[in-house]
Amino acid sequence: MNKRKILTSAFLPGIIGLMGTSLYVLGDTLIVGQALGREGLASLNLSIPMINVMHGLGLLLGFGGATAMSRALGRGEPERAKQWAEKTLSWAVVVGVGLLLLLQLFFTPLLTLLTGGGEALAGAREYLGILLWFSLFYVLFQSFVVLLRNDGGAKLAMIALLLCSGLNVTLDALFVFGFKWGLFGAGLATGLARLQVSWWLPCICEGQSYLRR
Repeated sequence: MNKRKILTSAFLPGIIGLMGTSLYVLGDTLIVGQALGREGLASLNLSIPMINVMHGLGLLLGFGGATAMSRALGRGEPERAKQWAEKTLSWAVVVGVGLLLLLQLFFTPLLTLLTGGGEALAGAREYLGILLWFSLFYVLFQSFVVLLRNDGGAKLAMIALLLCSGLNVTLDALFVFGFKWGLFGAGLATGLARLQVSWWLPCICEGQSYLRR
């Protein structure tokens, strides 16, 4: 594969996809800041570490599974590569459900840790109170996107990331500005975007060799 093809088929889609993820963070920040002021923005920013935990677990599973897939393909074992993809997604579901139960069990101590029990606690409770219910889809989405990119679907992974970010910002504006749902609406918008795109991903990657349903 020549350098130009690598650039257009893998490198650029990856960069654009990451820019799309940054766009959703920027959109969340701008909308919450405009609608709810510095108090809402403080609550949102103090909630970000938990979002990073969900992202990180998904990436951890995704990169581990993608590496195992690549090794299997290098040994000429395509069926083994498919099994690794299936195992990775299965573990993403298990980890996502486990994380959901753990976070709900220790929700109040977690909020106190993140906010220090200050003025931002009420807003963080409102935001994370709904968002953490979607932790399964956060983990599953990130794992799926990494596997999809590793399966020669860098452009499809880019589309999934951009679609998720665009849907998130649109729902944010609708829920926060339109319905006046505050931080609850912002958290719900973010969670629903992950849920919807996670639901669509099997259809998006229907043609991929190791992620075919």
